[in-house]
Amino acid sequence: NSYLLFKSLHLIAVISWMAGLLYLPRIFVYHSKVEVGSEMDKTFQIMERRLFRFIMNPANFINTFHNLGFDLAEAEYPPDNSVHVTNLLITKSTVTLVKRYIFLTFIRIYLVSSHT
Repeated sequence: NSYLLFKSLHLIAVISWMAGLLYLPRIFVYHSKVEVGSEMDKTFQIMERRLFRFIMNPANFINTFHNLGFDLAEAEYPPDNSVHVTNLLITKSTVTLVKRYIFLTFIRIYLVSSHT
């Protein structure tokens, strides 16, 4: 059934996105404890950029795309209006993700500047 495949891919993307949300702050904390300009500093910058750009952003895009697909599909699953609520929550969490990334970036900059 194509609907179940669509739903499975959506679930994988949600798990990837949430894993990134949990791991990115941890990388920021570890990054704040190394010297600016060191080899580890460059490694953490690469790790942060790759996690955000290559895992979290595509997973977030897939989630949004799948939610729109669920909304536009005339499937009988789910039979109520929970799809509209889900779309609202995904939009809200996308905005929250961007806000957190900006906030955590400023925290990392503050921690790095106060560490030196």
